[in-house]
Amino acid sequence: MAALRKHQPIAAEQSDRRLLLATSILIVTTVGKELLVTPTVPLLATGLAHLALMLGVPAAARRGRALARAVLLLALLAGLATVYLTDNGTLVLVVPFIPFVARYESMAAAVVAGVLMCVTTVLVSIAAGHPLLDLVQYLGSLVGGVAFLLAYAGVMAREREAREALARMAEVREQLARERERQRISQAIHDGVGHYLSAAAVQLEAARVTRDADPQRSRVSLKRARELLGHGMQVVRHAMATLRDTPRPAPLAESLAELLTVHREAGITSEFTQSGPARVLAPAVVLAIYQSVREALSNVRRHARAQTTDVHLSYGSDGGSDGGSDGGSDGGPDSGPKGAREGVRVRVEDDGVGAETVTPGMGLSGIRTRVEALGGELCIESVPGSGFALELWVPT
Repeated sequence: MAALRKHQPIAAEQSDRRLLLATSILIVTTVGKELLVTPTVPLLATGLAHLALMLGVPAAARRGRALARAVLLLALLAGLATVYLTDNGTLVLVVPFIPFVARYESMAAAVVAGVLMCVTTVLVSIAAGHPLLDLVQYLGSLVGGVAFLLAYAGVMAREREAREALARMAEVREQLARERERQRISQAIHDGVGHYLSAAAVQLEAARVTRDADPQRSRVSLKRARELLGHGMQVVRHAMATLRDTPRPAPLAESLAELLTVHREAGITSEFTQSGPARVLAPAVVLAIYQSVREALSNVRRHARAQTTDVHLSYGSDGGSDGGSDGGSDGGPDSGPKGAREGVRVRVEDDGVGAETVTPGMGLSGIRTRVEALGGELCIESVPGSGFALELWVPT
């Protein structure tokens, strides 16, 4: 996006250079031809002044529109003086003003300038005493040239508007990208550091409760809390590297079993089971499932007041789809998100307090975002007093 914004002034400068080159060639050749026929100092002076002022318009425009208008007006006067000194032999010199006015003012101003040029040419020709036939010929040539350049100026105006629209779109896209990056970093901190902090808080609470009754167990809890906080510090230290390039995770079953080890140390009985022949999964799938299960287990420790938690991993194909839900559900163990393709399913179920209505927070919303980004589905089941179940399915 930054490159696109940089491209806008570059494109405008290239357009200016092309316009200045064409104008310079026109002035030099037109005035030079007249000087070969009638070499006079006034003609040379007005021709040079006209060339210098036209070349100075872009620089004046960078300093302000008012200065650009003044320089354009002076250039026009110099051009008309040149036309007058050559007895309309350099009438073509007034034509380049059309694209200049369109470029640095507006298309409407270019149309007005074209009309004024035609009127001014008529007046200059009358003042010079030109025959009516010559006047008609000059005016016809000028009107044709003005009409062509107005069309060209319209193309330039549309090109400028398109560049400006692209610049605005690039700015909007960059703002959206920054917002997505903020959300990604927030989610990464929540999923990584939050997991270890919540587990450490459980261990510290266990150490406080057992400090007098069982000092040995209290010391073990404190040691485990220190380890968990150390892991959290590692996540913080490597946060930027993790966000830029997430390392390839361990095999899925091994990673989930490791998560349950932390869960058991919090005093919650946990069991991991697997069904179906294991297959090699894409790193993005493994990472999404790992982070989702980690968040689900963290929610169990913080909110469920559960005694047991079961995690079941299954590989296979599903048929049909009944969609996901965020509210309570009476579906059994085989209910949940299904797809018509080969996939992997993970179900996390606890025997905690459950809830009548589930309001997704950052954790559950992050799970849904990760799963749906891979084309999968998420189902949440919860009944008051009967625990909570989260089941996700991701195609492979």
